[in-house]
This record gives sequence, C-alpha cells and structure tokens, in this order.
Amino acid sequence: MEEMLSYDSCFVTISLEDQDFCKIMRCNDSFLTTFGYENRNEILSENINVIIPNIIGDHDEFVRRYI
Repeated sequence: MEEMLSYDSCFVTISLEDQDFCKIMRCNDSFLTTFGYENRNEILSENINVIIPNIIGDHDEFVRRYI
C-alpha cells in the first residue's frame, strides 16, 4: 500500500455511487503532473474516461463488471 501512495506513483480515487459513478474524487500531485493538470479543480468530478484512451474501451462498463 505504501508504494501506491509514494510521490512517484499516480493515485486516483473514483466514486462507485450511482449518481457520481466513475467520477474522480481524489488524486495526488503525481497524477496531476503526469496528466498535465495544474490543479485538482480541473479534474475533480470529471469521469475517469477523460484520461483513458478509447482503445481500452468504456471504463464505466469495465468497473461495473468487477464491483
């Protein structure tokens, strides 16, 4: 678990609640830097699909299968 929270690792938490499903709720500074965001307000409450390439598919459906 400690490795996940290190500065070098990107960390993001998404919501599993129906009204906010797959929306980004928290992220660390490394995530912001890696994906080119200057502050959290730019990405918080956005669907995680904004950072996942379409070639991977619909992330929402992927998450629904595994929860």
